[in-house]
Amino acid sequence: ALLGWSTAATPVRAADFEMETLEGAGIEHRGVWLVNAEARAFVALEPWPRLLRYLPRPGAEPMLKLGERPHDTGIRTWFMEDDQQTRHAYRPAAQPAAIIERSDRSILIRSRWTAEAGYETAVMMRIELLDDGRLRIRHGVQNLADRPRRLAPWSITAFPVGGVIDMVFHRPQVRTVALFGDTTPDDLAKAMREDRLRIETEIMQTPDRALKFGILGKSGEISYRDQAETWSSSVPYSEVGQYPDGGANLTAFISNRRPDGGWSEIEQVGVEQLLGPFESAWLEETISRSRDRIAAP
Repeated sequence: ALLGWSTAATPVRAADFEMETLEGAGIEHRGVWLVNAEARAFVALEPWPRLLRYLPRPGAEPMLKLGERPHDTGIRTWFMEDDQQTRHAYRPAAQPAAIIERSDRSILIRSRWTAEAGYETAVMMRIELLDDGRLRIRHGVQNLADRPRRLAPWSITAFPVGGVIDMVFHRPQVRTVALFGDTTPDDLAKAMREDRLRIETEIMQTPDRALKFGILGKSGEISYRDQAETWSSSVPYSEVGQYPDGGANLTAFISNRRPDGGWSEIEQVGVEQLLGPFESAWLEETISRSRDRIAAP
């Protein structure tokens, strides 16, 4: 085992272990470390359910942002619904999670929250370290209301501003692009490349606008590169169903400049599914880290 990290995978109950603390931006995150022979990952349960660290080798830099707010910290599971913005905001992001299953190298956590009648929901994260050092996260949404709803699982990963985000088109001849909020065609022109959108987060961040770009990428691949390393993430593409986020399955977000420097995000969403009471939908994400640099523009 690398550096003495345990490789056992015997399931244990939540009562059989003690939670540890990871501090960031003045906040104490309580959770557990997952460990195998190739990597480590820290999963927070309190105050917010998050993946906060993925370290594929000793000495690896954290890469993920630990911010002061629920929405600029680590990897979170979220969901989309038609009236998402008016009804749901970020309320469930601030609720602790419960452990459903756990082994040394994997965990399933669930956070239940309530809204007005008919909108009760749970979000789930099944996080697993793979034998080759990659990380797999299954993002789940469960309808707890007593009526059917159209829901889509959503993965959101927060990084510091300063890196470069790449989203590759399926074919250069067919480019499906969505622009959200304050984003303009001029912003798109700065990001457009022959085969991808490339968002240089430091250059494109502005004091008064938050930018969000989306594409329909059949590879399901999106990456974030800082000065030393590339974080690569992929999800399966579905030929069946509707992607709810403007028809895009991959998106990149840059916050407006704040006293703390703001943050950037890579996001992936699954197709909408009609879920009856207590039914769930899942999106599987596979993550790796590499010192290989992305080709220059």
